[in-house]
Amino acid sequence: MNNVSKLVFVLMLSLLTLNAHSENRNLLKVSDYLNFYHFNINSCEEFLPTTFSHANTARNVIKPYVNSLNETMSTTKLSDKKKLMLAARKLVIRSSIVEQVSENELTSAHCLAVFEMVNAGLDIALLKLDGSYVNPSAEYVKGNLNSFVCDFIATDDKNRLRKKLRKEKVKLRNFYDGLTCNGLSLLQFAMKNNANSVGTYIVKRLSSNQLKRRFDLEWAGNNGHSSSVIADAIISRTGF
Repeated sequence: MNNVSKLVFVLMLSLLTLNAHSENRNLLKVSDYLNFYHFNINSCEEFLPTTFSHANTARNVIKPYVNSLNETMSTTKLSDKKKLMLAARKLVIRSSIVEQVSENELTSAHCLAVFEMVNAGLDIALLKLDGSYVNPSAEYVKGNLNSFVCDFIATDDKNRLRKKLRKEKVKLRNFYDGLTCNGLSLLQFAMKNNANSVGTYIVKRLSSNQLKRRFDLEWAGNNGHSSSVIADAIISRTGF
């Protein structure tokens, strides 16, 4: 059984072995599902530092749902038995990951498979079972944006970026300040990759005040991009 198959097997086994007559079975099921990803993401980040950026993006996707689950659990009256059961199930998931680490099976391929599963789309029907599902928050949207915006900038694909933003029904200016690509702002990343088409498109999507309070122009001057088409577009919008 390869790592990805083993990964899915552990998750599905955990979900299928729930007591069907438990009054909190939905809470347990959602908890299993989110903890599976949560522990995997944290372990990948800890033992494979090269996956940090991808791990952070995946964490942003699941974080609002984990927060929602914790809030539901804090307001739900659970018996001591149910609390012990939740703790035990967390331990089973954590132990399976520890075993992978000890057997050198926590590889980059394994971690990237986990991140891909998260970014491809969480099981919303499952997350709704315990009543804790919330509509995607700004934090969730940022996580999703980061998962595709950086790729479109790196390939200078303005058309795909525009179509994706339209499909997601989000305005880039509402999330720009919280988005980064390899530690750089979107415009800095665009200048570094000579993504002039996407870069100038992003400049047009942001307000002049937003552009003024950023340090993208200063960064451009300090990193040899002061003559960039994107830097010129920022100057044109801000009057600097």
